[in-house]
Parts: sequence; structure tokens; C-alpha cells
Amino acid sequence: MSTAKPEQELQEHEEAPSTPRVAPVTIEVFDPDKPTLENDFVPLNRDDEKLIAFASKQKCLSGLFRSVMTMLIAVVGLILAANGVSFARISSVCVGSVFVAYLIHIWYTFCKAERIFRIYTVAAIPEDWMDMSVAFVNKQHPAVPLQSISEFSAIAGGFGKSVLLRVGTISWLSAIFVMAIKIQDKEYGFSKVLSGGLFCQLIGAFGIDTIGTFYLDPYSKLMKSGHYSGVFLCLGTMVGLWMQSVANDQHYVITSIVTGVGATFFVLFLTYYPYLCKPTAAELANHETVTSISRTILLFETLGLGMAALSFVLFLWFED
Repeated sequence: MSTAKPEQELQEHEEAPSTPRVAPVTIEVFDPDKPTLENDFVPLNRDDEKLIAFASKQKCLSGLFRSVMTMLIAVVGLILAANGVSFARISSVCVGSVFVAYLIHIWYTFCKAERIFRIYTVAAIPEDWMDMSVAFVNKQHPAVPLQSISEFSAIAGGFGKSVLLRVGTISWLSAIFVMAIKIQDKEYGFSKVLSGGLFCQLIGAFGIDTIGTFYLDPYSKLMKSGHYSGVFLCLGTMVGLWMQSVANDQHYVITSIVTGVGATFFVLFLTYYPYLCKPTAAELANHETVTSISRTILLFETLGLGMAALSFVLFLWFED
């Protein structure tokens, strides 16, 4: 029996070069429903990735704070209702708590910040897209102080715009509900509501809501007109508080203090920069100077317009 053929096959097998094993390659197909930083923002350096990750964490913490505060305020309102507190006073406590939570939130951000300066957001509507503007670019002005909470709230991507709108909506709805209850009261009635301080509070609350709705877009005259109209209307809360004090012949001291503090700091807010504070270009080149001026302006505005919000809260409390 011949064995030549098997020996020949064995020799060919030994002489044949070995084929290297290649690991299977997985081709990742882009999925638009799963956006990634690598696909959407190329190229990214390490610093960009850290800033984006930090922003994601801050947005989550900010939302968590607002959600927890909303739940706590609702629980407080229910406890007051269970103890027979009037709706007007429940509204006063809840709206006042919303104002306080808002101030804590933004001032924690202001105090924690290493630098505060002006940033303008340019918005535009993408071509062949829906009729809704989106952020086109943020223009930084490091040598210009931030000049109002409204300016801060108009920056795209931040929490300021949404929380300011939420405060305004809650104030407006609270005033509407209190007004509706008063109209159903036979001793109060619709005519007394229109002629009393509650109607001024309704106008003031609508102004607070308008401030958040028409945010201070620096490149839109119509948005700025709506925003400044809201600022003017929100002062109606002080007028309403005075009408209540005169009608009830009480609380003159509190009303006078609120009005005096509000008027003083509102004037300071309007005139501090660049009229009372006139830094040179060299001083504004120092970011610490710009940040200090920004915080001072924001403090004056908080105390000035904050008194309008306090007038609304006090009116609801005294309305019981």
C-alpha cells in the first residue's frame, strides 16, 4: 500500500504559511437617538470635557434642589390647610417660601462664583426648522459687570430663566385664586375686588410673571419692552399694600419700611453703575473688580425689587 500521497499532503501542510488570527472588529453605527460628545462636539479637549461634565452635574443638583423645595412647600401648605388656616395666608406662606428659595438658589450661585461678568446670548432660528429660536452663540464681556438678575436669567443654558418664570407664574396664579375666592364671598364681591388693593396686587403679580415671560434679550427691542413693562407693573404690589393699610387703618409702619427700603435700593440699583461707581478701564481689566461691582448691583436689585415681592406676600397675610 502506497503512502506517498499522505506524506505529500503532510509536507504541503507543514510548508504552508500560518494564517494569523484577527480579532473581530465591531463597527459602531451612529445613532442619532444616543448623542455623544464625541459625535456632536469634535474635537474636544480634556478641559472641555471636564467643564461639560461639571455643567451636567450642576444642572442635576439645581433641578433636585427645586424639586425638593417644591415638595416641602406643598407639604407646608397642606399642613396649614389641615389646621384651618385661610387660603390667603396659605398663599402668603407658600409664595413667600418660593421667593426665599429662589433668592437662596441664585445668591448661592453668585457668592460661590469666582468671576461674574456680562454674557449675552445670541439666539436664532435654524434654517428650515420649526419657529423656535435656539442659542446661536454666547458672547462674553469679561470687562463689563453683570448688571441685573434679569440679565443673568437671560443667559441660555442656565437655570435662571426657568426659575424666574416659575416664580412669576406661581405669584400670578396665587393672586388669581385669592381673587376668585374673594369674588365668591358675598360680603366682599366683585366690585370691592376691583376697587380695592387686591386688584393692584393682581396687576403686580402679572408684572412679576411678565418679567419672567419676556426675558431680557439684549438683541430684541420687543422682548426688552415687555420685560421693562413687567418691572413697572410689579410695583403695583406696593400700591396695593398701601391701599390695604389705608382701608384697614393699620400696618402703616411695616408698609412705610417696605416702601422706603424698596425705593432706596431700587434707585441705587439704577444709578450705581456707571454713575455712582465709575471704574477706569484699567480697574475693569481686573476680574475681582468686575465681580465685586456685579455683586453690589445684584444686591441693590434684590433689595429693591425684592420689596415688591414682599409687599405681595404681606398683603396676602394681612388680607385674612
